Amino acid sequence: MGRGLFTLLFILSIALYSCEQGNSNADTVESMATEDSDGWNTFKLNSIGAVAQYPQDWSVDTSGKIGTVFVVLSPPDSAQDFFQENVTLTMEDVSDHPVTIDEYFEGALVALKDYVTEMENLVHEKREGDYWLSYSGQQGIFRLAYQQRLMMNNGIAYILTYTSIVEHPSSHDGAAMKVMKEFKFVN
Repeated sequence: MGRGLFTLLFILSIALYSCEQGNSNADTVESMATEDSDGWNTFKLNSIGAVAQYPQDWSVDTSGKIGTVFVVLSPPDSAQDFFQENVTLTMEDVSDHPVTIDEYFEGALVALKDYVTEMENLVHEKREGDYWLSYSGQQGIFRLAYQQRLMMNNGIAYILTYTSIVEHPSSHDGAAMKVMKEFKFVN
């Protein structure tokens, strides 16, 4: 699948998933989640050799809906909360057409500019081999803020994304950024 199409489908799918507000299926996590003393759960994704953490009051879904490896959803802020902030992990196998993280980033950047409606505030930097992006854009009725981390591991590109609503500052931002920073490959 071309990087432009993959990025477009990814962005559209995140907004749709966040509005579902269905129950997640935490028992599908490949290794049982364990709680640490700080109230964070840790789970291992054996299929990709990675470990992720999330706050105890958040839910995790590894069912693969909309092409995700996992989705971690914040708790709703109220009964009227139509959008749950979330961190998602998606992946794209690029081993048939090997690219560097720099080449993948350049392709993703072009795709984002082409497909994100009314994209603003694009900021990016490379940290410890990964690219971190921040931007906002219109998705249906929502103006969304995105924080992304692009990674490469064993010929596969991974996109870790935190999505929130621009107009409603979230109390979940700090926790979501910790989820993104603490994600790591252990292979």
